[in-house]
Amino acid sequence: MKKALLASAIIASTAIAPIEGHAVSLETKQAGVATGGLVAGALIGGPVGLLAAFVGTIYVSEQMENNAEAEALEQKWLTSQAELKNMTRQLHVAHSTIDNFETITLDQLELQVMFKTGQDQLSAQNTRALNTLAKFLVENPELAVQLDGYADPRGTDEYNNVLSQYRARTVLEALVAAGVEPERVQLNAHGASATRATAGDIETYALERRVDIQIINPAEQKSLAQAH
Repeated sequence: MKKALLASAIIASTAIAPIEGHAVSLETKQAGVATGGLVAGALIGGPVGLLAAFVGTIYVSEQMENNAEAEALEQKWLTSQAELKNMTRQLHVAHSTIDNFETITLDQLELQVMFKTGQDQLSAQNTRALNTLAKFLVENPELAVQLDGYADPRGTDEYNNVLSQYRARTVLEALVAAGVEPERVQLNAHGASATRATAGDIETYALERRVDIQIINPAEQKSLAQAH
């Protein structure tokens, strides 16, 4: 009878303790459970009860520690998931930007426009290449362009000078139409004065009917890219 009363008192005291100390630490709770369990085991079951209570106390303590660790791990996992979601969203925005606004590099630019004999009109391919160049220049407003027009050695010097001028101006007009400010473009006409073609070599003449494009950084007085 005494053992039963004592057990009831201990059980009641351990049940009331968490209510009175709601904000106590995990270690304090574990100590309370351990002490209550050991005392109850000793009073009710003697040595055997004491051993059983001790083993039970270890199990409860470990379970409480495992629960605390699980909660901490869960919180870390939730934080990592939030960070991953944010990174995914940023990558999606970056990919969308690239898809909608293609990045152009100097290596992608065509820096030479070729013409047919006696003509200054652009081909469809030349127009596309100049539109790409114009887009690059619009994206990089600090850069400027130099255009050098040429002609093959057939015809008079006066004719070739005018023709090379017209060719360079055609390229200039295409860039301006695509959004490049005209003051950023320098135009030169060389006629056939710089020709390296052998007289009568038709294939070499084709290489002389051109406009070379040079991209310049005026702030550094430096050429970034040019036709070769």
